[in-house]
Amino acid sequence: MSISQTWFITGCSTGLGRALAIYLLAHGHRVVATARKPANIASLPGATADNYLALPLDVTQPGQIEATVAQAWQRWGRVDVVVNNAGYGLVGSIEGMGDAQIRHQFEVNFFGAVAVTKAFLPLMRQAGGGRFLHVSSIAGLNAAPGGAMYSASKFALEGFSEGLHKEGAAVGITSTLIEPGPFRTDWAGRSLVYAEQRIEAYEATVGTMFAYLDGANGRQKGDPDRAAAAMAAVAAMDQPPLRLLLGAGAHRTFFKKVADLQAEAQQHEALTLSADYPDAA
Repeated sequence: MSISQTWFITGCSTGLGRALAIYLLAHGHRVVATARKPANIASLPGATADNYLALPLDVTQPGQIEATVAQAWQRWGRVDVVVNNAGYGLVGSIEGMGDAQIRHQFEVNFFGAVAVTKAFLPLMRQAGGGRFLHVSSIAGLNAAPGGAMYSASKFALEGFSEGLHKEGAAVGITSTLIEPGPFRTDWAGRSLVYAEQRIEAYEATVGTMFAYLDGANGRQKGDPDRAAAAMAAVAAMDQPPLRLLLGAGAHRTFFKKVADLQAEAQQHEALTLSADYPDAA
């Protein structure tokens, strides 16, 4: 990839998306930034008519996705890196969540990313390649009580991106999952959505999530600006990884999850192997 790239980023109003757009503009890249409310991204530090294009985009609207992708591609004749960043958190007990809440979580966090990716794939394939960064979460590898539906949407994104990573190798397209831990963004603040009902019976488990969020918001260790630098570094690699953990919290959670998976598999190994035909090779 060339040093100067053209990037397309969803969800740039706040958080990691906005930090990434600003970082890229400061380092000589071209940026197509999108948001549901384009007034929020009309101008960013370092933006000029030559390196920046702000477009309205609601990733739950397929028709708007097609039009926005076409406009972005036409602006500079290609897009090198697509970042599926748009998303939000939904917390609370599974029982307390309304069906509409659950479906909307998937429409934004999963189906929106799929639709944006599918709109870009034929363009990138015909151009000889491209890169996708899918902003998942450490919750896409490890579900916590109170975060089941958010994790479910990110687990789905993980499977999609992993499949794309392997499938796209034939046409020069790479796919990397960005897996942040706790970062100092609006995710745990004004952007957070709560289940319709808070059911007292789940306080011993789900209540720990609420307590954590109340104490952690605004004091997370993760720095969005440093995350932006890491994402830019991955997009410049000749062979980017399938997954990039971001932050000490994600790193710690990942290795505990791996250890737990290994321990559980070993504990029940005999029962696992008993499911095969005895004479199977």
